[in-house]
Amino acid sequence: MQRDMNGPRRICATIGALVGLAALALQLYLILTVATAQGRTVPGTIVQFVSYFTILTNILVVLCYLGAGFFGRPGVQSAVALYIATVGLVYAIILARLWSPTGLQFLADAALHYAAPVLYIGYWLLFVDKSSLRYADVLRWLIFPLAYCGYALLRGAQSGLYPYPFLEADKLGYARVALNVAILIVLFLLLGLAMIAAGRALSRRAAPAA
Repeated sequence: MQRDMNGPRRICATIGALVGLAALALQLYLILTVATAQGRTVPGTIVQFVSYFTILTNILVVLCYLGAGFFGRPGVQSAVALYIATVGLVYAIILARLWSPTGLQFLADAALHYAAPVLYIGYWLLFVDKSSLRYADVLRWLIFPLAYCGYALLRGAQSGLYPYPFLEADKLGYARVALNVAILIVLFLLLGLAMIAAGRALSRRAAPAA
């Protein structure tokens, strides 16, 4: 059964990786174009580019599609599934209504926030081994979003540039930002537990056919 799935898995991984790389390259091109017109430096703009959770998570998704070493582990691939699913949810619920991108920016936005989550969650459901997932795993999965929030707040305090409006401590105050972060972590926690439950159920269902 596993051998039979290797071909479709490679095809889906290749398509997903190509979509992800194209979207990341397009978004980098667009942000560099704007930055150059505004007189900002290329290194500083690249740092800004990789300071978005969306960008970091899409990079992780591409690495999981490639499946080499650390990123080939089912637990890591499942954690990344949680991160990209949250990217899609937060964007659709909160961020999408804050602006209306057009042209190439709309294409990049749709690829990073909608296509990437759908493609990778589908890949995770179909091809990632979920038999070893445990509910305690979600606590480890929270380390990355917590570390990211800490980084974003530290960088924002130093540079005045916050990647997302709900992290803008200079406008909202740290008490409100702390509440926003707590809500996000609860979302990660609940969604992670739901994904583990779904993964375990799918694994049990597939076991007799293996």
